[in-house]
Parts: sequence; structure tokens; C-alpha cells
Amino acid sequence: MSFGQANPLNLGARNLTELHHAHTRLNLTYDASERTDLWQVRHVVGAGQGCIALNYIPRGTLLLKEAPLFVIEEVEDGPLSPNTKTQINHAVAELGSNQFRSFKALIDPTPGRANDYGRFQINNFQMTSHPTQNTSQQGIFLRAARFNHSCVPNAHFTWNPVLGCLTVFATQGIHGGNEILINYQYEDAYKSRAERRQNLRQSYNFECNCVACMDGPNLNSNEQRRQEFRHLHGRIQAGTNDRPNQHQNIQRLLGLLVEAGITYPQNAELYGQLADSWKELLHQTNTWETSYRAQCRQAAADAAWSKLEAEIVAVSDDSPEVRETSALIGSLRP
Repeated sequence: MSFGQANPLNLGARNLTELHHAHTRLNLTYDASERTDLWQVRHVVGAGQGCIALNYIPRGTLLLKEAPLFVIEEVEDGPLSPNTKTQINHAVAELGSNQFRSFKALIDPTPGRANDYGRFQINNFQMTSHPTQNTSQQGIFLRAARFNHSCVPNAHFTWNPVLGCLTVFATQGIHGGNEILINYQYEDAYKSRAERRQNLRQSYNFECNCVACMDGPNLNSNEQRRQEFRHLHGRIQAGTNDRPNQHQNIQRLLGLLVEAGITYPQNAELYGQLADSWKELLHQTNTWETSYRAQCRQAAADAAWSKLEAEIVAVSDDSPEVRETSALIGSLRP
């Protein structure tokens, strides 16, 4: 988005100015064009193909913006239903010859199950979900499917309904020659190696050997750190009337995530919880407590700004997440 020109989220002038200031603080120049010239699909030992940085890639770079090859509606967890298989058959039958060959080139590593259903299950990305149902809309993205997994990723993927595309952003600086890695199951960040490996094995049929999972001298410390992640996250989610202790837990977990090299979406979630907590305190405070109200408002705004900065690095300005956080910041103005 070019500030002052495009405004796909219909943000007010003050919010656009705030986005500009956030980019300046992060030393980011937002470029809506994908930088596929900075990486290339190459052979990766032990992982088939992967995406390798050709030159240094700065944090916040848009690496990929891809529309789906096809979309399957209401995909259930677990084995594919007859309805889902029928949808896959129809979708594959309607592909053009080049698209058909590209889809067939996607791997299905499950022994004895090299078929279109397996290719779909291994390579699809979730696009939207229905909160009250155990189903989702999932799509095949040919280029995005080439990104390999790490439990400590340096890039993040997300479905952007404003663009109608899956995006991949570099969430850390990536040096030339290094592999660009995403987390297939970023909701597992607070789980142990055994749990993460089990989930990845069930969903993708591979054994994760990333830096957080590989055997070696750092494994015990990695596992201890994840245990502390889970402990703190559990206490934060449980909630407490002891606000100072709750805020300390959030700040402690944020610090541990930074030490482990884990960023989005965990950091944005925690900053959002911190902002909401301070905002609740603001509304609970009597109007005559001017200095304390100002303190609550500023603390909530600081947390909301941190959330916004995490989001523009990982999901871009033209996203629902940025719209929501910009509105939060607006609500905290005096």
C-alpha cells in the first residue's frame, strides 16, 4: 500500500499516518509487489525441494502473493469425506494441462498413497474456518507448497481475504544461501518436541528435525524452554485478578519467545492480550483518577503499537489484522 494513494482498508488519515510511523520505526519500506527474485526453489538434502534465499532478505519482505490453484469447501479434520474427495476429483479434472502437471508434481510422501487425495492433504493451506464447526476452506497453492517447515521459522504464511491470496513474509532477516522456512502448525509453538513431531507426522508424514527438534546438546534446553512457554501460556489463558502478575507473565513469555527466535503470530497475540488488559483497567478506573487513567491508556496504546508492528512485518498493511489493530489504537486516543 502506498501511503496517501491506495487505501484498501478505508483507514482514516490518522490511521494511515500511524501505519507510516510504524514502518519508519521498524525501518521498513512497504512494497506490495512480491519479491520472488530474492529466492529460488532448489533441492534440499533430506527434504526434497525447498526455497533458498539468493541474497539477503530483510525482515518484512513480501516473498510470495499467490492465488489458489483450486479451493475445497468444508474440509473436515481427519480422513477425507466422500464429499471432499468428490470436490478434489472435480477440481483436478478442470485444471489446464500445465496446472495439472504442476499439481501432479507435488509430493505425497505417504507410502502407498501417491494419489490426488494424498497430494491435497499434504500440500493444502487453510484459508478460512468456521468457528462453530470442525470444518474449513482449504486451497492448493503451487508455489507456497515448496516452503518447508521449521518449529523456529523465519517466515510466516497467512490467507489474506482482502487480496484473495496467500502471502508469505520474511519475519526475520534471512541471509543468502539459507532456507526460507514456515511453521505448518504454528499453534503448536507451546508444545513439546514429541507432541509437535506427532502432529506433523499425522498431518504431513515426516519427522521434524529442525533446530528445535534435532538431537544434540541444545535439545534439553530447547525442551525446558518449551515447557516454560506452556506453563506461562497456561497461566495467561487462565486469567487472573492479579493484573500485575498477569502482565509480568505476558512480558516474560514475550522475552522467552524472542530468545527462542519465535515471532508471529505468538507475539501479536500476547501484545493484543496485554493491550486488552490495560484497556479493561482503563474502563474500570474512576474518571477522577486522571493520572492512573493516563497510565492505563498509554500502556494499552504501547502494547497495541507493538501488536501492529508485529502484524505489518508478517501479514502486511492490507489485512484484516491490521484493520482490527488500527481500530484498537484509534479507540485508545484521549
